[in-house]
Order: sequence, then C-alpha cells, then structure tokens
Amino acid sequence: MTVPTLLYGSGLTEDTNRLPSPNIWHDMKCDQIDAGKLDGVHFFEDFHSAGVAIATNQFPWVGSNGIRWEGFGTSGVTMQAHAEAAGERVGVLEIDVDADDEEAYLTIDDTYGGAWGAISDTSGDNYRLAFECRVRWDDVASGAAALAKCIGLSATGNAATGQCGADGADWTPLVSFVGFRALAADGDGMDCVHVGSSTEVVVTESASGLAGQTIEADTYVRLGIKFDGKRTYWFVNGVQIQRGTDGVLPAATSFPDAIALVPFLGIRQHGTGDFEMDIDWVRFCQWHYVGGGLIG
Repeated sequence: MTVPTLLYGSGLTEDTNRLPSPNIWHDMKCDQIDAGKLDGVHFFEDFHSAGVAIATNQFPWVGSNGIRWEGFGTSGVTMQAHAEAAGERVGVLEIDVDADDEEAYLTIDDTYGGAWGAISDTSGDNYRLAFECRVRWDDVASGAAALAKCIGLSATGNAATGQCGADGADWTPLVSFVGFRALAADGDGMDCVHVGSSTEVVVTESASGLAGQTIEADTYVRLGIKFDGKRTYWFVNGVQIQRGTDGVLPAATSFPDAIALVPFLGIRQHGTGDFEMDIDWVRFCQWHYVGGGLIG
C-alpha cells in the first residue's frame, strides 16, 4: 500500500485536529456512497446525543445517522455526553467505570440491526473497508489499579462480560476482532492485533510501533483500520504502522476472514479507581462492489 506523502506528509505521530485521517479516507469515496452513486455503507457518528446509566447490562439507542448503537456493561456504568463537549459544540461520548472489574462496551445493536462489514479474500466479495475513531482515556497506568482497552472491529454479539480481561489484568481475546488493545498490565501500550476463533496474533507491539501507540492520559488519538481489497493495515493518527511491510492477508492465521464485523470500543477496570474513556467520533465505510473507478 503506497502512502501519498505529497498530500499527507510523513512522520505524523500526534492527533493535531478533530478531523478523520486523509491517509485512510482519501480514496474511500464516502461522498459518492452518501449520494447514492456507489453501492456501499458509510456513516460518521459524532455523538451529539447518546448515553444512559446502564441498569440492565445493555441498552440500545439510535445515533445521528440512524445507526442503532448498543451499550453493554456492568450495572452502574454510565455513558453520557461529556460535560465539556456541549460548550465546545462538539459531541463526545463519555464512558465511566468506577469499581473493580467494571466494564463497558459500545458496539452495534445486533437484535434489530445488522452487520455491514467483512474483510474477505473471496473473489467478488473482497470489498474495501475503512474504520477510524478518535478516543482518549484519563488513565494509562499499568498494574494493580489500571484500565484495559480495546478498539476496533468485532464480530456481532461480542459485547459480554469479561471481554477486556476476566477478573484481572489479562486480555481475554474476543472470538473475532481486528484492531487495537492495551492490557491493564500495560495500560499505555496499544498493540495492533487480530483474533480469529479466540486466538490472538499481535501484528505490531506498541514498543516497536509508532510513537502514537504509546498513549498518554487525557490525550486524543485516532486509531484506524483499512482493508484495500487485498490486505489490512493499521493506522495511528493517520500514519500507517506497518511501514515497510505488506499488511496482513485475510488468509493469515487467526484472521477473521469473511466474518461479519462491526465497530467495537470497550474498557474494563482492574483494581480501584474511577476511570473514563471519551469517544469523539466513529467513522466506518465499506464498498459493496469491487473496483476503483469513480461513478457518476
């Protein structure tokens, strides 16, 4: 995958604005999908209105694009508009956990809604896909009082207890997942991973990746995934992580090839504390045709 440095520069490791990353989105033709000129699905959720205290482990709500979101978590977890966001006229969803082993996940409702995405190498089904979100956490500590984190694309139905770590600092891999995760034991290290049938493969560890993979408290980072029809790539703040490599094929060991995938963002508390994840926005797009030319 060639990154067009003339347009997008190189070496960017900081989130310098609220906008989606051009390196991911410049050729996804989202506007043509929105206009009905291309077959596909695209949405941008800015979270201007969403959230509630979780009393029954899960609740759905309809987002600004008509997308039916689902919040899932331990009773008492809250998902609400961030207090500062209203004054700034930007939408931010704040997810708060404040007790040992509390957890909370944001994904797509699979009771009344459906899945839209898949990464596949099957001829005629190898549609381009892109996902990105802008997030931050107030805690990036490691150890006895810390926060596990996972961001990416997951199979539907994965929002259940014990997904970011079962009663401790260890990672409990989702059944199918492509994205980023940081263990409570390494709270500031966002590793690039993929999981197939609950078996995880680490593509790039934070220690050997971009500077942006080592996250900082109260600092936004943009985390993204892109499948170009052949291989999958991970991005931090718009910069492709696997520089000098060819990405990951859908046929790779423990990759969720041809599995229906939806956005999945989650945290799980380990030990005492009061921790928060803020989600500024989520963007997702997949073509429903194989090709590259403009239409219309």
